[in-house]
Amino acid sequence: MENTRQTALFQPRLQARKETEDTANFRERQRRNRLRDETQMRAVGKDGLQTKLLALKAYLDELEHWRTNPAEPVGPRALLRITERLLQVIVECAADAGNLWLAKHGHPNGDSIRDVFRQLQEAGMLSAEVEQRFEGYVETRDRIVHDYNPLDPAGLAAQAPELLADARALLQSLAVS
Repeated sequence: MENTRQTALFQPRLQARKETEDTANFRERQRRNRLRDETQMRAVGKDGLQTKLLALKAYLDELEHWRTNPAEPVGPRALLRITERLLQVIVECAADAGNLWLAKHGHPNGDSIRDVFRQLQEAGMLSAEVEQRFEGYVETRDRIVHDYNPLDPAGLAAQAPELLADARALLQSLAVS
């Protein structure tokens, strides 16, 4: 009985130690991943940024085309799926281009897709308002990728033109500097 009582007394300390070790391991993994990403970004250099910006432009043009000229045999559900996929790819490509730009200009890379846009805002490449909208785009992207719950087709249709405008402005900013 004494042994059980001692275990119960030490349980909170053991739990706190485990959480501290888990946090330390997590932080170490994040640090290693950040170093790996920064090394990869430096290795890619300016040509990688230009290639990524060209890919982003192509995705934006494709989304704009589908929104303005949907093919006749494509029904609304197929158009929704096309819009979902292009929104996902545009957000990911914009984040990749943003990380390349951040590395090229000596800024820290984002720890996540969402964090890339925060870092770009801190670097003066996005206004706070546009960065907030990118948070919404990342949230939508996460819902698409992880299939959290069904997307509202009207909401997605409303978000697409905003994403086109914001991503084109980001593309222009990254290409100029």
